[in-house]
Amino acid sequence: MIYIVGLQHALQIGAYDGSAPGHSDLVDAAVMERVKAGLAHWVDTLEINVIAEEMTRQAIERRGMDPDETPAVAVCRCKGIPHEFVDVDSQERFEIAAQLSDRVSITAIREAIWSDRLARYYGHNVLMLCGAVHVATFALTLLNYNDVDQLGVTILHREWVPIGCKQRFVASGP
Repeated sequence: MIYIVGLQHALQIGAYDGSAPGHSDLVDAAVMERVKAGLAHWVDTLEINVIAEEMTRQAIERRGMDPDETPAVAVCRCKGIPHEFVDVDSQERFEIAAQLSDRVSITAIREAIWSDRLARYYGHNVLMLCGAVHVATFALTLLNYNDVDQLGVTILHREWVPIGCKQRFVASGP
């Protein structure tokens, strides 16, 4: 079963999108602890075998963060399960964009690549974290590119925010 959770990238990595390269506006540590607790709860209750994310090590490092210390990576390390960053990096995006026709979006290609990168985990319980805009389309991608009878897909949340946290996170700044 693939369980899909939409959430803001700031909650995936602990820094707000749009931060300058090498500089991060950090998400409050208490909020990030709630994210970890929520992920750990799903791992336990849904018997998750792997957490995958629409994210790259490169994107995290560009924000001045450590890819080995994201909430999902930390939960996987604690629970002893694998973690996968499944998105395409900037070089792969460039190569994809160079080959696109007007009828195919880069988002559709990216989501098909995520499906391919998750294929080795089919038959296991996977928690897939992605931006809210991808939740429905990625679920359809999984079902369109795979044997529906063999692969279950469940959308847990379209845009999850831990209990007690603001609905939208806005970077503070000048």
